[in-house]
Amino acid sequence: MTHSHSHSSGITVQTVVSPASCHSSVPTCPPDHDVLRVLDIATRDAIPACRRYEGLWVEVLSDLKFYRLIGGLSNDCWVSCGGGHDHGGEISPDDLPIASKTEKGIVQIGENIGVNADGLIAVAKASEDAAGVVELASAVETKAGTDTTKAVTPAGLAEALVQDKVDHPFQAALEYIRDSVHFYVRSDGDDDNTGLDDSPSGAWRTIQRAVEARRSYLTAADYNSGPLPAVHVHVGDGTFSPIRVENTLTDAESFVIEGMGEDRTIIEGFNKTAVVVNNGGLKLKNMMLHTVIDKNSAGNVISVSFSSCKLENVSVKLTDNRSSEASGTVALVWCTVSVVNVLGAFKIFPVTPYANGGLQGLRVGYNCFFSIDNSLEIVGNPTLGYTAVGYNASIIAIQSSASVSGTVLGRKYSLANNSIIDSGGRGEGIIPGTIDGTITKGGAYY
Repeated sequence: MTHSHSHSSGITVQTVVSPASCHSSVPTCPPDHDVLRVLDIATRDAIPACRRYEGLWVEVLSDLKFYRLIGGLSNDCWVSCGGGHDHGGEISPDDLPIASKTEKGIVQIGENIGVNADGLIAVAKASEDAAGVVELASAVETKAGTDTTKAVTPAGLAEALVQDKVDHPFQAALEYIRDSVHFYVRSDGDDDNTGLDDSPSGAWRTIQRAVEARRSYLTAADYNSGPLPAVHVHVGDGTFSPIRVENTLTDAESFVIEGMGEDRTIIEGFNKTAVVVNNGGLKLKNMMLHTVIDKNSAGNVISVSFSSCKLENVSVKLTDNRSSEASGTVALVWCTVSVVNVLGAFKIFPVTPYANGGLQGLRVGYNCFFSIDNSLEIVGNPTLGYTAVGYNASIIAIQSSASVSGTVLGRKYSLANNSIIDSGGRGEGIIPGTIDGTITKGGAYY
């Protein structure tokens, strides 16, 4: 090869290096910076593949610029990085690649990016008004939520949630995540946990803890800003205390509490309604609801009012240990001014050792719509005052494809004040009972 003059750090190359092999020598300048120096663009492009690596720096003397390989090793991956050979210069933002899911690059660009006196890229710290390097926020900074220039990482967010577990462990997450939120409840959990992990050290102990978590972060602004983030509560094996879902003002699909199955996940109340839904939305799935009573009017199994509720593969059991002289109406399912959809398999277990006539299966009233979409099974041949009661303009709809099974000792139904049972055209025989139903004051059976 030919050359014109010597440098302390190497020889200025004026033509393509020959032979173009791994043994070719292209000098560095200065040596400790690992920057190759060549005469022109043609010489830069002729650097052998075995000498290239991503991030390689080259100084081209003909245009006094640095170039760097970014995003690959081919010649179309050379990126201009400003002035070289002791000549200062500014990097053009248009010359810098933008990061993507598959390509490396920068996140932000701006005029405050340049080359310093040592020939190295100098990038200022980003601010609200200028682009630059974005720092990562720590867990403490993430929890504080006051810095407007740092980025939040998933790990930092998770750690911040753990630090905030006593107050509202989900609050920080919702600042950044407006999608579905998953909580976990286990019989070996603790209500001081975060509720965000299905483990003894992560899950909550009570379902009510998840209910309160769901309710506490919903504000007026949330209701006016479009679809609310859905909350899905996963409940493990075991027996859990009663719950009250109130004032959530959401549809049923926005709040789902799902168990492991009717024989594995049980919500149980003693002289207390197992599940109360008032002025809210809730979907219960794969579980049993059980109430045990030994005194008058002690509680139903599930009570729904002014709400939207769905029951999917749910069994409802009431153990009535009152004496045969007991008075007061108790129902397995009692709903008013609501829409209740029963999906999947729906079983009711009235356990009545003293044959109390005040016990009812379904009690539906005051403009309530109760729909059985798949199946209703009454287990154990119980004695009931009524299998189904409709009053004050309510509708009990048994879809034409739904099955009804089981036997009941007692009256089939009572319909009053413009209430309706729609049997899907299958007649009165679809409702279990040994005594015909009664219809008064505008009631109807179809």
